[in-house]
Amino acid sequence: MRTTYAGAGIRSVAAVGWRQHRAPYAADEDGSLLTDAEYQTYVTGYPEGIVYAMQNPDTGDTCDFAAFVDGHLVHTVGSLHGAVRPDGSLPEQTARSYLGLASVQLKAAAGVPIRWVCQHPEDADALRALLADVGPELRGVVPFGAMVVVAVPPAPEPPAVR
Repeated sequence: MRTTYAGAGIRSVAAVGWRQHRAPYAADEDGSLLTDAEYQTYVTGYPEGIVYAMQNPDTGDTCDFAAFVDGHLVHTVGSLHGAVRPDGSLPEQTARSYLGLASVQLKAAAGVPIRWVCQHPEDADALRALLADVGPELRGVVPFGAMVVVAVPPAPEPPAVR
């Protein structure tokens, strides 16, 4: 099920808090603490299936985001599933996929800044480097500088009180 909120209809995630939600999940084989859907709920506070739809009024380009917070459209990255190479780079196919996503998001955002929020710091580092290394032929077409990549790992579960 997918529920779409747009414009002023979405509640502020800032009121919910970025790290308010507990993360009682064990790490998966790839080191993920939360699935992509669980991580989106952790970051936004919204149940699975709620999206913030953005449409560029001039071009009609559309894209779904996880939320709108503090003047930024938010996209969550639960895990790159071990795709980050030892040198911090991404495989070509993964890099192309994320550059394509960034392009679609930036066109739909129509100048509104975008924040990619990653569960794993190494994923955030790789995506930040990818966006920084975009060649001049693309940089003039799509302003990747309007994107910020941050890491927000889930807070560990507090110990049980006895």
